[in-house]
Amino acid sequence: MDLFHSSGHFSETSVPASSSDREAADEADCHQNLIRFLQVAQVLGVPLLPLAWDPALESVGREGSTAHINQSTLNAEFTFAFKRFKPHTTRNDVSEGEFRQMQYDAAIAEMTVLSHRTIRRHPNIVTFVGAGFEMSPVSDEVWPVLVSTKADLGDLYTFLSTRTPLHVESLVAICKEIASGIQVMHHCGVIHGDLKPTNILVEDVKDTDNIQVKVTDFGFSCFQAAQNSDLKVARTQPWEAPEWHSRHFSIADAKAMDIYSFGLLCLWILFRHEKLVVLGVPLVTLDEAFLSKDAAVTAKVQSLKKRADNSMLSCALGLVSNAIGIDDEYGSRLRRLFNLTLCSDPEQRAQTLDDLIPILAVSGQEDEAGMR
Repeated sequence: MDLFHSSGHFSETSVPASSSDREAADEADCHQNLIRFLQVAQVLGVPLLPLAWDPALESVGREGSTAHINQSTLNAEFTFAFKRFKPHTTRNDVSEGEFRQMQYDAAIAEMTVLSHRTIRRHPNIVTFVGAGFEMSPVSDEVWPVLVSTKADLGDLYTFLSTRTPLHVESLVAICKEIASGIQVMHHCGVIHGDLKPTNILVEDVKDTDNIQVKVTDFGFSCFQAAQNSDLKVARTQPWEAPEWHSRHFSIADAKAMDIYSFGLLCLWILFRHEKLVVLGVPLVTLDEAFLSKDAAVTAKVQSLKKRADNSMLSCALGLVSNAIGIDDEYGSRLRRLFNLTLCSDPEQRAQTLDDLIPILAVSGQEDEAGMR
């Protein structure tokens, strides 16, 4: 079985008629999913760690799409992040059994991606350590916990929200590191599918004044089995590409969607405090618009992306032209970046991240981490 090319898609489970049958089926599903997880871990050579998750652990960042991430300091040198998968659904459209299947699919997808030899060695991908387990507090179920090294500065949203604003050079360097992480994934036939600020972690580079960013949360990732294989891509509004739908995409189309999401992420990183006046909502910044809990604001962002006149791209180019503190060289680079990522037509976007990284490379710092 080619585990790296196994799909992380969710499968449907039939719901038994009686409550007793349903409980028995759920218990059997729990055991089958755990065995499936252990089988994949064994084939991938994933270390099973004698580490237990403690409810008092510090949170790394905000809750992700598929799991909670917490940290545990074992000693002065090592801090591990524990990714716990949600044991119960709060959704009305899926049963507990279906939700459990979805969570195990996400755990196996993430473990598979992070175990890939090339991906796991990349400096801009979260460092996977192994898997542990925890007991459910309300049942006898055992749940997998994925263990990675620490992100001592939290996720990108937390980092940028709690620090003095960075110079454009540092922000562009952060964008380049994110691009480098996505690039290696795409080269290995992996689509991230859920790029957003909370899925980028930030950590100190030891004994330097530098930081390093790492792409994380691969629970929604999908894998290329063949060049003509079809993939089902997840989404988190409003970070998904405008052409997203609930059906399947080719690998090339899925990569183009990641590239659009990367363009939105760069737009947010560079201009998060700027007013998005095109939405017609007074005093709404890009930060507020993209992370808003207001359905009306999110709907306006979605509409802006889907307009045939490339309104989101025009907005980005306008922000570059009107920005204070961006010289002609950086202005030219950023216009090229957004022209290659935020086109409504996926065929007009960059074909690969290889086309974008040279645009983001800071002179003399092509291989260095972003500065504070």
